Amino acid sequence: QVGKKVVGTLTNTSTESIRGPIGVRMTCFDSDGVPFATHSDIAKPDTLPVNGQSSFQIEIFSKPCNSFLLGASGFMH
Repeated sequence: QVGKKVVGTLTNTSTESIRGPIGVRMTCFDSDGVPFATHSDIAKPDTLPVNGQSSFQIEIFSKPCNSFLLGASGFMH
């Protein structure tokens, strides 16, 4: 987490290439494990060969997000 952004890299670990848009979604949880906000971004580039990488930056518009879960999805060629 960098300031009000979560910055990261996705790696295509599947056996097929992925095409986008590749959506990245983050859910924030409070200290009791209750979700209180979701945020999202589109990874760039939006085409990933096997073992290829793509980056994302999710801006946090809610209160601080100390615990979160990330997921990403795209389409297989």
